[in-house]
Amino acid sequence: MSPRGVFARERPLDPGKALVRFEMANLPRKADSSNTTPKVVLRVLRMLEPPTPKDAEIASLIFKEGQLIQKYDVRTGMTTGPWSTTRMVDDRFVLPSSRKLLEETYLRGINPP
Repeated sequence: MSPRGVFARERPLDPGKALVRFEMANLPRKADSSNTTPKVVLRVLRMLEPPTPKDAEIASLIFKEGQLIQKYDVRTGMTTGPWSTTRMVDDRFVLPSSRKLLEETYLRGINPP
């Protein structure tokens, strides 16, 4: 996986390449909330290729082996929680049809038909 262009920057981020897997996780509905909702997330299993030296600092915040991939806010320079499937327009990671299939597959056990 190499999500170039995921982050609004003057140049694309080159975080390297990683082996990842989709998982289901219960994430807070809102920040600082105890109410959760199941979401499809990505976990970094192993880094296959390191990021470029220019991008190493940001990539180390977002992509850590064994951890969930984090959303990154370029305005604040901080992570904002795990990346998850979303219906927002700015979801450039997964196409809407693929997202729907992932959610149906991974979340089916949570919400049986």
